Amino acid sequence: ILPYLSPRLQNYFISMFGHKSATRWLGDLCGAKDEAIFAAQLQEKRNMYCTAGFLHAVGKMVTCAGDIVDVAVAGETAVFTFDEIEVRCKDNGETRWKPGISASKRFIFHVRDVEAYPQAMTKAMKSLLRELP
Repeated sequence: ILPYLSPRLQNYFISMFGHKSATRWLGDLCGAKDEAIFAAQLQEKRNMYCTAGFLHAVGKMVTCAGDIVDVAVAGETAVFTFDEIEVRCKDNGETRWKPGISASKRFIFHVRDVEAYPQAMTKAMKSLLRELP
């Protein structure tokens, strides 16, 4: 995704991944790209499992084709779901869950199509991040 982003957004991720000084954040965003960190980050594998939670929190879902849609319209095309569960936790920390509706509104992340997930999430994030300046 990184090569397709705007220069400022590339610099944001370079600064974040490169653990650059927080006091120079504006210079990092507007300055020249650190090619060494950029090249190193292109070689890294990134998982996007927290991305699904952020999308779910705002009522969005990703389809197997990589489109970002409202949760209400995703239906069977959703590449992931957050399924409602009942959770019980004992004093000793033992936790058990089962599918079901609970008053506490707890969910479990479920990748519905493991093979489609990487490409779908990459396409979705690329389309989302390319909109940023």
